[in-house]
Amino acid sequence: VHARRPGALLCALPAVRDARYPARIVGEERSTAEIIAASLATCLGPNTARTAVRTFADRALARRPEDLTRADVPALLDALRPMLRTLLGQDPADLVLAEIRARFAEPTARARRA
Repeated sequence: VHARRPGALLCALPAVRDARYPARIVGEERSTAEIIAASLATCLGPNTARTAVRTFADRALARRPEDLTRADVPALLDALRPMLRTLLGQDPADLVLAEIRARFAEPTARARRA
């Protein structure tokens, strides 16, 4: 059994690439669900991440993933939190959720922090 460094992030592994879903063409717009799933894929794997987004979008928001908007992100992430805390642990899950929230922060809010 390998000892784990305290505070080490489990999902600090290289991103998993799925050959069935090649990288997007530069400049092509990504949907809200795709951005969230890509962020979660680092920790959960691409298939589980897409399934989680689809399932929680339906259960928490009664929407299809392709219909999600930026305004839906906080509610979706709140719904995902218990599952992620169970799978990853409290601190890694909160870190992943904070990173996703930062990706969807308003550009003016990000500029003010910089």
